[in-house]
Amino acid sequence: MNAKVLKLLIRSRSIEYAKKHSLSYTEFKTAIVFENIKDNFLPSSYDRIINKKEWVECLNKRHSQVPNAKEMQSSNSSDALLMNIFCHPKINSWKGIRKLFGASEINPEFGTKPELCLKSGHGDRTEIDLAFENIIIEAKLTETDFTQKSVSAVKNYTDVEKIFHFNHLPNDGQKFFHYQIIRNILASVQF
Repeated sequence: MNAKVLKLLIRSRSIEYAKKHSLSYTEFKTAIVFENIKDNFLPSSYDRIINKKEWVECLNKRHSQVPNAKEMQSSNSSDALLMNIFCHPKINSWKGIRKLFGASEINPEFGTKPELCLKSGHGDRTEIDLAFENIIIEAKLTETDFTQKSVSAVKNYTDVEKIFHFNHLPNDGQKFFHYQIIRNILASVQF
């Protein structure tokens, strides 16, 4: 299934859900934005989120394309999907999830912002969607790529040549594709 079809399917199902539960929302071309953030969450996950300061802060992230909206209000929010799953109060009783990640216990951290080391001695802040134990997750629900970054910018990261074989990374000679994956691998090695 391609991203466009998935977006429309999620939008359609979200509208059905909102109507069934009499929830207020605004329709957009490929998504809906719930009036209340909590309506985009399972009640049990939301109850757990609002009781942890670090998680509540994630709810305030502004939507990049909808003025006066939060990202977590969007039916297409990959961050909201992660929080719905990993903040669920029964997450640690789900053997399949623990086995998948090889984790004895899942204590998620969302939106952490480690600083990647640059050869200049400065740092570059990045954002990790989800981290726990030695796991880093970059979530893409309906996005079609992992962004791009100039070759020169990527080569400025400390030890990047030791971690990657540049001739095997997808690029067009000027930019590396899938930059968020490169960045997260660098973050996993450095932290």
